Amino acid sequence: MLSVEQKQKYSRESDSVEGYGNDKIFSEQQTLDWNDRLLIIVSPEDKRKLKYWPENPEDFRVILNEYILKLQVITEVLLKALARSLNLKENCFYDQHGERANMHGRFNFYPPCSRPDLTLGLKPHADGSVITIVFQDKEVEGLQFMKDEQWIRVPILLMLF
Repeated sequence: MLSVEQKQKYSRESDSVEGYGNDKIFSEQQTLDWNDRLLIIVSPEDKRKLKYWPENPEDFRVILNEYILKLQVITEVLLKALARSLNLKENCFYDQHGERANMHGRFNFYPPCSRPDLTLGLKPHADGSVITIVFQDKEVEGLQFMKDEQWIRVPILLMLF
């Protein structure tokens, strides 16, 4: 968890989604997420704004970069396999969405809540990306998807990779 000083150092600017913070408030009726988050552009590398990348812990940037490189390989494999499964040219999705695709890292912190029955950690939403890869925490459950108008909980599966 970041200290107050670190949260301020990496805080989101008013005209940006990148940085540390929480929801922008547009109206009093708006549903807000019950979390703090760090949202950063991680790929392509030339679009990174390192001023939002925490320097604490010291190895955060190195470890995140290694993780991103592995995610890029997984993304390439998935996009090519998806194309083959649809009898399309193997690179048809990767050429459109792969090598220089925008990739964001989002790190959520869910502080204690006095009324969890009245809040959502993260409100229902649709990701605006071709592929979403979620790193599940073995202690925090909550990822769900909607099918046939019902929310279905995604079980935590450890050691998949």
